[in-house]
Amino acid sequence: MILRGNILIKSGKIERITDSQSVIPAGIPQIDAGGNYVSPGFIDVHIHGIGGYDATAGDEESLIQMGKALVRFGTTTFLPTSVSMPTPQIRSFLQAVKNSMTRPSVGAKIAGANLEGPFLNPSKRGVHREEYLQNPSLDAFKEITQGYEHFVKIITTAPELEGGSELCREYVHLGIVAAMGHTNATFEQAMKGIDAGITHITHTFNAMSGLQGREPGAAGAALISNDVKAEIIADGLHLNPHVALLAIRAKGPDGIILVSDSMMPTGTQMTEFELCGTKGYVHDGGSFTDDGRLCGSLLTLDRAVRNLLSWGHLELPDVIRMASLNAAKQLALGDRTGSLAEGKDADIVLLDRNLNVVSTFIQGIQAYP
Repeated sequence: MILRGNILIKSGKIERITDSQSVIPAGIPQIDAGGNYVSPGFIDVHIHGIGGYDATAGDEESLIQMGKALVRFGTTTFLPTSVSMPTPQIRSFLQAVKNSMTRPSVGAKIAGANLEGPFLNPSKRGVHREEYLQNPSLDAFKEITQGYEHFVKIITTAPELEGGSELCREYVHLGIVAAMGHTNATFEQAMKGIDAGITHITHTFNAMSGLQGREPGAAGAALISNDVKAEIIADGLHLNPHVALLAIRAKGPDGIILVSDSMMPTGTQMTEFELCGTKGYVHDGGSFTDDGRLCGSLLTLDRAVRNLLSWGHLELPDVIRMASLNAAKQLALGDRTGSLAEGKDADIVLLDRNLNVVSTFIQGIQAYP
């Protein structure tokens, strides 16, 4: 961490980082951070909606509007995330992601798509509709993704399902991050999936077999394996704060990726919404189904950072890394974004002393306010 310094930006990249005594070349426009923290922009790899827009709507305008909403909360890169849907609907979602990535935007950048399903265990499906779940198979995977393989960045699969671990090997072969989630795997089955190439855990502890004294389950495999990064939803509803801190202690700050798992009402006054046929209701600081089950979240990554720092004795640079660089590295984008370093994209967020977002910059261009 540099206490005082200058960041020189040229053509959307960080050209040089210097100390505060360095002379700034004449004629260069200057922005005074005004005593605020200067942080890398946040990267959200698991988000379903925000600002009244739904990632699964299947149109690029919804995704562009999500990007515009996200900069208010310091997020500069994201993966629109699907849920289990009929195959034609997933393909429409992927087409929208592809189209959005080619359009100029003043909002957060879309780095690709995250497919949460449909290869999930029905017993741990959460709010995913059971009729849309599929058994893992290469044929089903190809039917869903053919022509869009290069735009898919993460896929969640339950490795204990027949064909699940084998399909994870195919993901790895294609350069897709294989994720484990919505799973009832035993510890042995989970480790088999990790051996097959799983390197990512979808919303750790949620919708998965838990850690027990005699059976560590999928959660235990997530904590003990150095080969996986573990998502954490730090909203205080999905996890008890002490459980979130336990995961951080077990994995270390390099092993955790903060995600929002947010839904379309996030950042709005909406009180009801629908996600692929499932009704959601906003109350008590979260989003729920009519029978009281969690239905995603209303979290943003800036609030996740503030929450973690209020819950435990964590260092600010470590928590910022959980919201930025760790995700960038997981997506093989660590050489382009995720930290303030020379040669990287000037994706920057200014935070006040209470870690509220003051300004957000995308490749050096101010996107918020």
